[in-house]
Amino acid sequence: DVYSFGIFLFELATGGHRPFEDLTFAGEVDNQFLEGKPIELLTERGAAPWPDVQDSIEQCLQRPQSRPTAKDLVDRFSRAESLCLRHSVPISLGLTVQAMAVRQYLDENNVERCEVWIGSSSTSSQCSQLSILELNDEMPMHGMLLRDRLILCITPVLVNRKPLIMLVGCMSGQLWRYEVDAESRSAPQCVATMSDAIVSLRHVEGSSGSSVIVAGLAGGCLAVLDYSQLFDSSASSVITRQLGTR
Repeated sequence: DVYSFGIFLFELATGGHRPFEDLTFAGEVDNQFLEGKPIELLTERGAAPWPDVQDSIEQCLQRPQSRPTAKDLVDRFSRAESLCLRHSVPISLGLTVQAMAVRQYLDENNVERCEVWIGSSSTSSQCSQLSILELNDEMPMHGMLLRDRLILCITPVLVNRKPLIMLVGCMSGQLWRYEVDAESRSAPQCVATMSDAIVSLRHVEGSSGSSVIVAGLAGGCLAVLDYSQLFDSSASSVITRQLGTR
């Protein structure tokens, strides 16, 4: 039944541990359930955080009238997100996360690293927040303010096959450049101002060695910048094309 399935889930997630296994007698364990004592967290038995599975276990071990039905459980575990290991990280207070991008790189010790760049904004503020979350055991995060409204997109740009530049597009139409390396991150530089809000960004490398940045604008246009313009705004002009026209 559903109750037994909850016990099975706990054992499966913890590698064979049983709820309240520190108690000596079976009657003591039964009393814990009868008295509605909360079951141990999966992490207390050496398992990784697994919020949806933990929640399902706790619901299965409730009194009969409060337990999910078998169909509820089938529907729940048919969704991929229910089986994902997740870690909840607070990003910002009073701001809406509107853009994310992943930067993978090798540090000075040739160890593979991964960062998530997160853009948070508010329609009532003239500034946006850019947060950088490092995906490792400690999950450290730091952030910086961008004096521009509403970050809409972020993308990494490869330099010699390394993601050493991050581009940020805003509702104002401004395109910002961040130079990053293993030890530091530069202050943002505005490298171009588009005719409309920048809603998407893509770095494209051609087979001939050419490299361009393609920006999708809110008005249905595509803007194309040469890679050199990221460092010298006078290097070339921005080419803009309305989609659906020649």
